[in-house]
Amino acid sequence: PTSSSGEVDMGDAISKLPPFEEFRVLHVDPLVLAIDDFFSDAECDRYVEMSISPPSASDINDKPQIESFQTRSKTVGKDESAKSQRTSTTWFHHYKNVPELMAKASRLVGLDTIDRWEEPQTVRYRRNEKFTWHLDALAPGQAMPEQGGQRLATLLVYLKDLESGGATIFRDLTGLDSGPLRV
Repeated sequence: PTSSSGEVDMGDAISKLPPFEEFRVLHVDPLVLAIDDFFSDAECDRYVEMSISPPSASDINDKPQIESFQTRSKTVGKDESAKSQRTSTTWFHHYKNVPELMAKASRLVGLDTIDRWEEPQTVRYRRNEKFTWHLDALAPGQAMPEQGGQRLATLLVYLKDLESGGATIFRDLTGLDSGPLRV
């Protein structure tokens, strides 16, 4: 269902999704889950396309609306090591452009609204691009409780299967082979 303004009613969209029942527990503390087919092939293709040619600005009620914002992902830091930590390209998306992601992610973590989410992002890694080891959290002094506080979860959705290369490694978590957990 949509509202009178034509926007999707997220609460209704979330509640109509079936719960995720098929998942693999990769690690318990902290919890790391793998859910195959989180997105359909068509949804994956749409999100890949958004990272090639993101939606352009449009006018809503005569006010320009930025649909997606592209940036080269350079991690903020003062030294060369920090500056070269991340070499990918990131697009920040308006919530209304990624309804499948917002609804499925909310359903996964048990939320019935999207008011606690950070802006959705699509990250593209080309050959030899990377995002090296980092903590996916705010520094203790930057938690901003007035804006919801510390990040509680991170959702990674892999949009393409690769024949070789590409991986996410949780350096401090032990995988089944007793090495770092690799997804």
